[in-house]
Amino acid sequence: MVLRRVFLRWLFPAAFVLPLWLFVGWIVFS
Repeated sequence: MVLRRVFLRWLFPAAFVLPLWLFVGWIVFS
């Protein structure tokens, strides 16, 4: 299934980058 493969391809980088941005935002606004 192509849609699932594309979804997983975007899911793993997003799952890695999102906590990173949350951490950066926490440092900036604290």
